[in-house]
Amino acid sequence: EKKDDIKRRLEEAAKFAPLGIKSQPAFEARITPTGPVAEELAAKYVAADFAWPTDSRGTHTGWGLLKLRPWDLVKLGQLFLDHGKWRGKQVVPASWVRDATSAQVQGAAGDYGYEWWVTEADGEPAYQALGFGGQLIEVVPNRDLVAVLATEIDPSRAPGPGFSPTRLGPAVNATIAPAVAR
Repeated sequence: EKKDDIKRRLEEAAKFAPLGIKSQPAFEARITPTGPVAEELAAKYVAADFAWPTDSRGTHTGWGLLKLRPWDLVKLGQLFLDHGKWRGKQVVPASWVRDATSAQVQGAAGDYGYEWWVTEADGEPAYQALGFGGQLIEVVPNRDLVAVLATEIDPSRAPGPGFSPTRLGPAVNATIAPAVAR
């Protein structure tokens, strides 16, 4: 491996270090649109515990495809619930957390912050991150609640009838949030 590649990998791994998220070894293959290579990469992505594909220049995709274990999703949710603090240490500016979880764009699918959908759960303000393949982090600050749902959906195959990642949020709204005292 080249010296620059090793340095980049260490820098990327350090982004998750404050939360104790193990990001090495990681599936980091470049995104390939179609064909046998794409099928092989999809199989490796599914098998990996941690995956963060890269673009054609080797830069991690900032817009998605980050694959984390459910416990790691809980850590990210807790980080945002605690206004960017992890175990008492500010690792993300509180102002960034506030902005990221506030409506920045309004569209047909709802209000969107910076990688977070702004929503409600059981009548309380909430925000959620929906992941590729059926992962959800939903935070309901007034209930001190971080809910994580993770599915075993194979992203290399089309979803079966009746499944949509948008059905995960209503599960929190209708079932989980009402069970947590106000």
